[in-house]
Amino acid sequence: MVSPCLSPSMPQIFFIDFQYLTFTHLDLAFSVHQLCQFMHHPTSTHSEAAKHVLRYVKETLHHGIDFSPGSLTLSTFIDVDRTGDPCDRRSTTGLLVAFPNLDSLTISHMSNLKIIWHDKFTPGSFTKLQSMTVQFCENLMKIFQVNMLPRFQSLESLVVDDCGSLEEMFELQGQEVIETRAHTQLKKLLIRRLPNLKRVWNKDPQGTFFLQNLQEVEVVECESLKNLFPTSVARSLQQLVNLRICKCGIEEVIEQEESAKEDVRFVFPKLTLLKLRMLQKLKWFYRGVHTSEWPLLKTLEVSRSNEIQIFASKNIRIQEPNEQSQLEASIQQPLFLVEKVRD
Repeated sequence: MVSPCLSPSMPQIFFIDFQYLTFTHLDLAFSVHQLCQFMHHPTSTHSEAAKHVLRYVKETLHHGIDFSPGSLTLSTFIDVDRTGDPCDRRSTTGLLVAFPNLDSLTISHMSNLKIIWHDKFTPGSFTKLQSMTVQFCENLMKIFQVNMLPRFQSLESLVVDDCGSLEEMFELQGQEVIETRAHTQLKKLLIRRLPNLKRVWNKDPQGTFFLQNLQEVEVVECESLKNLFPTSVARSLQQLVNLRICKCGIEEVIEQEESAKEDVRFVFPKLTLLKLRMLQKLKWFYRGVHTSEWPLLKTLEVSRSNEIQIFASKNIRIQEPNEQSQLEASIQQPLFLVEKVRD
């Protein structure tokens, strides 16, 4: 037999405080919702459950969503289903909050988070977001879907750290790629300690996604990452200034186009610093026949990349009539095929 709570006001106070916590600790929402159904007549069982939630909160103080200082306007939408719960016939309330003026977002230490964004947004949400950091979310699988990208046109800085399950940053799928064209304001992209990251883009966006404002890229300790940029994205890097890649499984910096028939040309008019450190599998900057221009490059560092046999060469044409000659060509191709380097 469940006994009444000796001090009913104690768990009632907890329940009220818990409701405020759910704004930043989304992982508490279900438990708090269940407890609040018994707020007016709690038993000892509910008191123990409230203490369990308190112990969880104590051990996860740094988990949740951080709201930065500054102007923040919330738009709230409420949907109420009266006596809609099939189990206890209690009313269910749905709360949706939009962030039309949010300019900075940090998502940190949320170990059960798998998806950040729902596929439907309220009008105006996140359109002014400029800075986003995602870190220590062990079960997170991806950051953006392509249909969401037009909403983040103000985003200038994206930092993703220490998300052990993350396999891709941008998911591009099917017809959505054709219908969505995104010109971003992204200037800084930092990707660090993502051991299962296989691709930044799960497929070449083929002119539907542009990084024409990107200035700084840093990729560190992504052991499963085989390449960094699809060809179409690399061609849009007209503002890139600094590129650093360290301790990754990179074999080629730019992924070769499928069925590429013509020479590919890469121009990096503002790149001044390129550092490729401890890339044990690196063989080529771009595997196919190409030319590249680096008119402002001042600092070039390539270290501890033992697969490289030839560092740089002028543009050459490689005929690949069979598998054997293709293998020989791959071995002999230098890291860089350069057309111009200006003083």
